[in-house]
Amino acid sequence: MPRDVADYIALALIRNDLEDGFHFGSREDFSGDLEELKSHAEQLCAFRISDSLMQRAIRTLSDCGLLRVTDDPYSGTFYKIKSSGFSEFCQSVDAELARAREENDELGLISRPSDYPSAAAVFRHELLEDYRELGSTWLSRALAGLQREVGDDGLLDAPPEAHADGTDQAPASDRVVTLTHNQQAALDEASSTLIEAVEKENAIEGDSTLRQLIVGQLRAARELIRAQTLNAYLLYSSAVAVLERLIGKYRGQAIGYAAKKLLDLLIEHVFGK
Repeated sequence: MPRDVADYIALALIRNDLEDGFHFGSREDFSGDLEELKSHAEQLCAFRISDSLMQRAIRTLSDCGLLRVTDDPYSGTFYKIKSSGFSEFCQSVDAELARAREENDELGLISRPSDYPSAAAVFRHELLEDYRELGSTWLSRALAGLQREVGDDGLLDAPPEAHADGTDQAPASDRVVTLTHNQQAALDEASSTLIEAVEKENAIEGDSTLRQLIVGQLRAARELIRAQTLNAYLLYSSAVAVLERLIGKYRGQAIGYAAKKLLDLLIEHVFGK
């Protein structure tokens, strides 16, 4: 999926270390109402945050099981950010990926996200994997970059980034596409070529877990293609973000060419319909 600015805010809220020269981070889990949470996030990020961005950041944390919301008739709605649970979340991602591989159930990572909630959250919010691999120095630079995007009113209210290849709008969740035999064969061949190329890599961006995530998503996409009649939204969810990432990372290399070919075919035969 696209890189949502809200995911950077979510990461700032769960970051549990302090960096010299920055006012980011906290060593204690946060607890408070919505206005207190928003104020806390703005202090960590050093820019004002709109209500819509804050709500998207809350959804990200909720997807990852790092947020508890309590509604009480006397205290009102209270939020608890469980930043100390991020390492456990990462362990859960690894365990779910291993289980999917052992059970030959890569498609289930996409089609049954409730069975693999942590891995599905990483699929939806790839910045979590970046943070796990690159750490707080990377996040500090990203937040500094976002500070430069603040408008004249001092408010950052950026929408999720659109895709660059004409796939900025996800298909409707109920849209079904039936491939011809030739279309299916072309997509199957392109996806298999890309999977084989990625499997030969020891790691992606220095991270073997990220390679496993990407291979799992690509295999899930291939299984949908092999069904011939498929849900376009599921295929979009499993393929587009990872293909764009590979295209950007391996531009001018075999993996980049293979990812671009598969994405072009998907746009032509599935998403462009």
